[in-house]
Amino acid sequence: MDTDVPAKRWHKVINLLSLVLIIGSIVYAAISYGNLPEKIPTHFNLKGEADDWGNKGTIFLMPLIILPSYMVMYFLSKSPDSLNLNVKVTKENAPRVYAAARSLMILLNFEIVVITAYITWGMVQAGKGKNTLGIGVWDLPLMIGIVLGTVVYFMWKMKRLK
Repeated sequence: MDTDVPAKRWHKVINLLSLVLIIGSIVYAAISYGNLPEKIPTHFNLKGEADDWGNKGTIFLMPLIILPSYMVMYFLSKSPDSLNLNVKVTKENAPRVYAAARSLMILLNFEIVVITAYITWGMVQAGKGKNTLGIGVWDLPLMIGIVLGTVVYFMWKMKRLK
């Protein structure tokens, strides 16, 4: 069922913020690259301590992974009728369900971009030997909680749109 779902104003703002964060992460990594030691932390245990190290070029890994991922999710959000939704879509509820699905995709995309930008920032800070302001015990549960909370909320919302 093909239903056109126009972008809301906040969708456009969130998409723009996502692009700014991606570009900002790449620029931040490029500016910081020269000031980093040859080996930088690339993974952190649950206490926030570095437990794996890699070449300083890995600082570009997160921003360069998120860019194509962002683009895929961006284009998927433009055609929510192509998504496999856990709701029976009818002619009556399609506009509302697809609008909610589009909002879900845009918000998830933004959350993932924020998380990867934060990880990039934390890797640079750790590489410089500075405090990473919490890459550690609360970050992973918080990140997972935010993403899962968003998914659960929109699943609940779409179920109510029968």
